[in-house]
Amino acid sequence: AYQCPGCGDTMECPATFAPGLLPFLVHGALVLTYLLIVWVLGSFAWRGLCCRRAGSGAYLWFTWELETRFTYRIIVKVMISATLLTMATIAFVILADGSGTVHHSLLSMIMMDALALIICLRRLLVARTGVHHWVDSQQLSRCHFHRTWFKLPRTLPESNDAFASKLLDALWQAKLGSKKYLRQLVLDPRDTDLYVSIFSNMPMATQEESEGDEAVNERWKLIEMPRVEAGGGRARHPRLSDGDQRDRVLLPRRIGGPEDSGASSDASGRSEHVGFR
Repeated sequence: AYQCPGCGDTMECPATFAPGLLPFLVHGALVLTYLLIVWVLGSFAWRGLCCRRAGSGAYLWFTWELETRFTYRIIVKVMISATLLTMATIAFVILADGSGTVHHSLLSMIMMDALALIICLRRLLVARTGVHHWVDSQQLSRCHFHRTWFKLPRTLPESNDAFASKLLDALWQAKLGSKKYLRQLVLDPRDTDLYVSIFSNMPMATQEESEGDEAVNERWKLIEMPRVEAGGGRARHPRLSDGDQRDRVLLPRRIGGPEDSGASSDASGRSEHVGFR
């Protein structure tokens, strides 16, 4: 017999059902959850982030890197598979109950729990962090942002994905000349120009590495565009060879996208390319 810990309903497993399989699946899913928590906390402590502020650039980099680490993604994928298998097994046992009684309350609760858990696991696996492709964690660790672990009336801290989107938007505005949004995010507003310089000169991943890491998301798109002619000659990018005639830039979808090839036009009708890098 199996008893639901939530509503207390019990059900009898069919005679053909392997004894002990259902508790094994339930306990196995719990073990995977604890394993993920222990691994993340262990990595957090190993990086020396226990004494860092919530606004530390090192903490922000840790969350960015965590979502792309092989071990993290494998554990989450196994958790999703184990959850689906466990919930499907429980539903099968309920429907195959020899008594002929279908436990509607238990079945509905299991289905809702499974749906909520799968949504949470998918958010862990498919994060909505803005595209950046920065690869130098040392420079990012020098930055300190205005964030706290808890801020009333909110009892939970702001998610790192939400803060990353705000940071990328503020950096975009700063590159266009408006730095007031970035000043609201940094710990010391006097370091705004320094942060713009750090993020502008930070090395980025190669195109091949970027394509495998979701180069397009809901708000930003990484594209290639021809170089702009300046002063009768081509403006050389210091990091590109003479034979390369295209620059890689980061555009917000509300300004540039596939429909306009990343170009915006002013009142005179002249097309002007605007890029983050």
